[in-house]
Amino acid sequence: MADQRARLSVRRRFVLALSVAALVLAAACGGGDKKNDDGKQAGAASPAASAATQATAGSGGTTTPSPESSPTAAPTPQFPAPKEDAGIARILIGRAKVNAPVQVKGLNARNEMENPDGKDNVAWYDFTGRPGFGSNAVFSGHVDWYTGEQGVFWFLRDLKDGDEIVIKMSDGMELKYRVKENITYKADAAPVAEIVGPSTNEMITLITCDGSFDAKTQDYNNRRVIRAERFA
Repeated sequence: MADQRARLSVRRRFVLALSVAALVLAAACGGGDKKNDDGKQAGAASPAASAATQATAGSGGTTTPSPESSPTAAPTPQFPAPKEDAGIARILIGRAKVNAPVQVKGLNARNEMENPDGKDNVAWYDFTGRPGFGSNAVFSGHVDWYTGEQGVFWFLRDLKDGDEIVIKMSDGMELKYRVKENITYKADAAPVAEIVGPSTNEMITLITCDGSFDAKTQDYNNRRVIRAERFA
């Protein structure tokens, strides 16, 4: 009965998250909302904006995965699971220079995905899958910060198919994933249900900002989404 209640609670949170689909992928884009001394939007002058734009343009712009290549279409593999009470300790991504603590986040009072607390933090969302227990675990991190500094997910644009991502659990278990997709979407056209929804295989999804920063909307126009499947 307890397991059934837990599943229903997760399902309710997931439905609530999808009810604000237009806002969901705004997560990790709130770090550039402070002004410089000259009154300009700090994020607008940040090197992240221009560098991310070049990266997107160099990759041919926004792409959309085909149903055949989507990681959610694969069968569910079986891997050892962490202890039931194990938390998520850290995320490590060698190529992207990530070795960061992970904090648990959910939805704020406006039913928006909460932002990670700082430029060096990564958030895992409790209405998505729990790492090590199947389905799709969703994380976000800032690409840059209002000070102009790089954020923890600055180098996600460099990830390629086959690159390894490690999730360290508090019980000492390491969950290993291989990158399958590195995609940019228009922020207002991203397939949110597909990105944050459950999957039939064990995978993780990483979300950060990309593209150009708009000082008027205080937001980036693109979202970068990394999909990776567990292999050990």
